Amino acid sequence: MQRENLPRTEHWVAQLRRSAAQQPDRTVFEFLADAREVSERLTCGELDRRARGLASRLQALAGPGTRVLMPMPNGIDYVVGFFAVLYAGMIAVTAYRPPHKRRGWQRILAIAGDCDAGLLLADAGGQEAVSDWAREQSLSGPVLAVSPGDGERAGQWREPEIRAGDIALLQYSSGSTGAPKGVAISHANLLHNADLIRREMGLVPTDIFVSWLPLFHDMGLIGQMLTPLLCGCRTLLTPPPLVVQQPFRWLELMSRSGATVSGGPNFIYDHCVERISPERMGALDLSNWRIAFNGSEPVRAATLERFARHFAAAGLAPGALAPCYGLAEATLMVTGTAGGDGYATLTVDESELARGRVRPADSGRTLVSSGRPNGEMQVRIVDPAEQKPLPDGEVGEIWVRGASVAGGYWRREELSAEALGARLNGEGPYLRTGDLGFLHGGRLFVCGRIKELIQIRGRNHYPQDIEATAQAVSPHLVAHGGAAFSLESGDCETAVLVQEVDRRGAGKSGAVDRSALIREICAAVAAEHDLQLQALALIAPASLPRTTSGKIQRTAARSAYDLGELRLVEHWRAEGGERELSPALPAGDADGIARWICHWIAAQTRRPLEQITPDLPLEASGLDSVAGMTLNHELSSRLGVRLQPDILWRYPTVESLARYLASPEEAQEEEETWQEGLL
Repeated sequence: MQRENLPRTEHWVAQLRRSAAQQPDRTVFEFLADAREVSERLTCGELDRRARGLASRLQALAGPGTRVLMPMPNGIDYVVGFFAVLYAGMIAVTAYRPPHKRRGWQRILAIAGDCDAGLLLADAGGQEAVSDWAREQSLSGPVLAVSPGDGERAGQWREPEIRAGDIALLQYSSGSTGAPKGVAISHANLLHNADLIRREMGLVPTDIFVSWLPLFHDMGLIGQMLTPLLCGCRTLLTPPPLVVQQPFRWLELMSRSGATVSGGPNFIYDHCVERISPERMGALDLSNWRIAFNGSEPVRAATLERFARHFAAAGLAPGALAPCYGLAEATLMVTGTAGGDGYATLTVDESELARGRVRPADSGRTLVSSGRPNGEMQVRIVDPAEQKPLPDGEVGEIWVRGASVAGGYWRREELSAEALGARLNGEGPYLRTGDLGFLHGGRLFVCGRIKELIQIRGRNHYPQDIEATAQAVSPHLVAHGGAAFSLESGDCETAVLVQEVDRRGAGKSGAVDRSALIREICAAVAAEHDLQLQALALIAPASLPRTTSGKIQRTAARSAYDLGELRLVEHWRAEGGERELSPALPAGDADGIARWICHWIAAQTRRPLEQITPDLPLEASGLDSVAGMTLNHELSSRLGVRLQPDILWRYPTVESLARYLASPEEAQEEEETWQEGLL
């Protein structure tokens, strides 16, 4: 395909070296640990020098092509570390450092094994934790830490031979605890996609970015780190947990800095509306915000409308809201909305849409356009069964072709050929996205998924992982007898699990406490996958839809659940409606604090209050990380103390946490920057 406005260089090392030579004193990144004061900044020249120095240390330990695992939190060290890996001619494997030993490290271990990591790179404050973990897991690769003094070794760097097609990055999807798969992204892919984002969104060097997104995630790494660097923009970085806990800090930073570009998954926009009262609008000026991108999960028309209406008083222009569509296999973005253009919606007849036909209607389902296909990324709508192109106005699988599409998955030839090697009328290769959509009026609308991936709050969850976790809870849950899927509920996507029980579990004798079983499953899924189930159906043995060969039919199970056709044994659905008012939160009173926490958890998880008792283990409460950080902030602000981000996971029960909080002298402020796998 012919391209316009090609990047000036063919790989990122040459690109950054050229920028550093031209504008060495230009500030490119600033880190604000509290979203208010700059704690560290980095110029283009400093980034180049520090990357060269650290690269020389990497080169002394391993050769070109070595996979370097980066379990690090957001910050300047992450930026320097990433480029040092590229400067060394190695392959970056982005990850995060879990804040607590009990959560998250299993997935990091699976990634390390899959990519055969030869080196581990930690931030300056995390080397001890990463080294201890690597030693416990018998990982043989050395652990290095990014150091402020790395720039002193810049002269020892040996420039590697890099080609445009060389792999620069392995992107592992953010959610699976099973066998992970890494998308192999080349230097050319990264440059092409960053340049595509620049042109499609109309970015200019005077734009200022604010990023709270995790840098291990493609939207944070490519959209908020590499793209502004390519464009000559300045980026303000702040920790993800801080924004989830206190979304006002994000918008306050946008206001104070005059930033023009920021965004995130759909859930963060709902979170801002729910957590920022109209009374606080007077402190915000969002009139400079011209690109508020929304992607990484289904974009909701109701969310965009609420956000625009809620923050209009703060000067937010409705045209700033910019839905986009992409996926890791396409590096990041496929289509986007230019800043200021505004987003387009289409209301269609829902029954016709279910039949694969688009019929505009006055009422029905309102879909949001993810932008217009561009000349760089060819988008086709294809009948997934017949693999034939479909005309505009018909629903099919979205196929994508272009220079941003990755060459394959790391060491998975068969899967690569299936997902990234499709051909259409002899033309290709195309990426089969697994997403359903259609073209209408020259715009792309995404309306569902063929693939069974569950996307909640910007994170990917694989149904097989959720099912395996649930089935490990009790021998009365049939192995390979579950189906996890997502359903639309109101204006959001919710996670549902259908699970067979054995004959004893299905019996009427009461030998198995099925209500307790449901609570244990919800707790296990929340603890292992950071996911709150919103419904769980226990069904009769041998009643789950399967193919003749015994394969689980998750799509059929979802349809049967929705139509009420399952052979239910026990059914739980998160309660809606009004909740009773929470009691007062009395400082210094452990029993009173415990009561308040129980009410808060019951309201958040929509479970009966009688199920939430002071002796309830917090890991069994069903809270995911977003809810946990919100609770942390509520307790901090109401009790007038600052709590460590992982405080909820350091105390085993509601009661023990309440006892800790009742002693103000123990709840001292402790600074700790950490990274949770939110996306």
